Amino acid sequence: MFDAIEAVETAYRGDDLAAAWDADMAFHRTYCRLSGNGRLLELFDQLASQTVLLMRTSLESRASLGWTPPVELHRGIAQAIAARDVDRATEAVGAHFQYTQDRLRVSEPPRLSSVAPEPGG
Repeated sequence: MFDAIEAVETAYRGDDLAAAWDADMAFHRTYCRLSGNGRLLELFDQLASQTVLLMRTSLESRASLGWTPPVELHRGIAQAIAARDVDRATEAVGAHFQYTQDRLRVSEPPRLSSVAPEPGG
């Protein structure tokens, strides 16, 4: 699970956005596979190829698709799952969804603090 995160982080540090997206999709596929739900994995595989194709064809008109997701989003999901903390995992996935929605609606990266409030804040 954490190997997939490392691969995504390494890919986003490089100059090949297509490779970064592929690594990102592999990260998400890992969670679908680990769920043990074959139908979920099948659906993910169908949607992932369409999603990456859409991102690649839309990048010119939507620069926000090229932003690197904050590391904290993926790490938060992985840490919550590793700890078997369902509430924290649900919150972390929600923060990731919100970040994704925000990046599709604006022209500059949303600040992480607007995506997931800091503890106690």
